[in-house]
Order: sequence, then structure tokens, then C-alpha cells
Amino acid sequence: MSRICRGHNYLFGTGTVQRALCDKSGEAAAWLLPPTLCMVDGRRHGRATYSLTLYLSRRRLRTDNTEAASTADSLQDDALTIFSELSQEPFAALVAELRIKTRSCGLRPDAGVEIVVTADVETIF
Repeated sequence: MSRICRGHNYLFGTGTVQRALCDKSGEAAAWLLPPTLCMVDGRRHGRATYSLTLYLSRRRLRTDNTEAASTADSLQDDALTIFSELSQEPFAALVAELRIKTRSCGLRPDAGVEIVVTADVETIF
């Protein structure tokens, strides 16, 4: 996830919400909360499903509502691209239940536009 987000010019961070609030990221930031293990199928070989929550944000700019909506659309496009690329990784079997929510306030106090992306990612081990 880190490599993919950096490839789209996001500064990447991971950890708890409290750590995210202290992070002073750049113009565009991606923050991944610790994944939650939802299901394991198999012992030595099998599949594991994780629930992921990714925040994508852009620094607050003095923009009008039209520019904020355009920025939100851009973030949503980036989120779809990031999770599409994640689904093509060799360890990922499936990305399901992808949901995107736009928020007016969030993890970054300086964020003008922020989206929250949640998905279930099934991995192969």
C-alpha cells in the first residue's frame, strides 16, 4: 500500500488515529489505520481477509465549493486507482466491499478535503 500511494504522490503514514492527528504531512497524504483480521481459511496455506481503512486528504486551500468538489472527485479517482493496483499485487486475491465517504473534517486539522476508503482485502498465504 505504501509503494502504491507514494506512486500517486501521497505521503504515506500508518498507525492509530492518535498518531495521524500528530502527523504533519505534506500537500497530499494517505493514512492507513492498522488492518483488522476478519477471517482466516487454512493453516499453512490459505486465505486471510483484512478490513482496511485508508484516509486520503489534501491540505486546506482557500477554495470555493466548486474547487472542493473537484478535489473530492480527484481523491475518489485516486482511491479507486490505488485499490485497483492493490488488487493486482501477487498476494492479493480479492478487493471487495469498497466504500468511499467524503468528509469535511477528519484526521488532519489542515485538510481541506478528505475521503475515507474502506475495503475488505483477501490475501493468499
